[in-house]
Amino acid sequence: MISARTVESLPVLQDAIQAAEALLGLAGDGEEAQRKRTRTEIRLDSSWGSEAMITWLLERGYQVTGKFKSNGRVRKLVSEIPTWSSTSSPGREVAGVPEPVAFVRPLAQYAVRTPSKKQKNGYYHAVLFTSRMELSMQAVVDHYDGRAGMEADLKGDKYGLGLATIRKHRLPAQKIVILLMQLAHNVLLWARQWLSKEVSHLDDYGIVRLIQQVWTGAGQTDGGGLAAGTPATGTPQGAGCVQGLSSFASYSTYGRAFALE
Repeated sequence: MISARTVESLPVLQDAIQAAEALLGLAGDGEEAQRKRTRTEIRLDSSWGSEAMITWLLERGYQVTGKFKSNGRVRKLVSEIPTWSSTSSPGREVAGVPEPVAFVRPLAQYAVRTPSKKQKNGYYHAVLFTSRMELSMQAVVDHYDGRAGMEADLKGDKYGLGLATIRKHRLPAQKIVILLMQLAHNVLLWARQWLSKEVSHLDDYGIVRLIQQVWTGAGQTDGGGLAAGTPATGTPQGAGCVQGLSSFASYSTYGRAFALE
């Protein structure tokens, strides 16, 4: 979500959740809406794992999984752990928190430590939590790690489409950039689906590889139209005709065709 001013993270989360509720039939205090919320899980990373956020989501009936935000709280929770158990990741260990933090609903809380040369004691510590009480300790760790696929998709857009470097000073301009990014993302995935019917291995390509290995080639744009050159080495046969389109999409995506500054 985009705001014209600096805002706290809790109101941003609340606005986003309430907008999603309106679209997905989760809003209101009716029995059906409440039942749907109990079957909906919200995942929070450490920067969004504040007590206020967790409490608000639990009070609304959602399932919540995440990682605590406060480093001080984490140090306190892990300080009394006597023994650790191995996880599926070599060197990484997990243990139950002896004195879990109390919330409005029960939360299973597990400490995880990962070897780190940057930390004085040799470990990076985190505390995971979940309202999914049916999950075992090992299952909670694996479940939290399942976010990796989502993060990979986000990073693909960030680096492939340049989200990390494109910033507009005016709110309307930034909104247009976001819409263009959404269009570019969807066009790339649609094109991957079309091309993979002829070149099957493209089905495994993410945004970054599509841009760097498929659409990248000798070509140029000018005022009179699009000119695509010879496909780069390794580019699928027939993809050269799309490279000029890619150049135009890149031109539009980055906002150069609009006076947005």
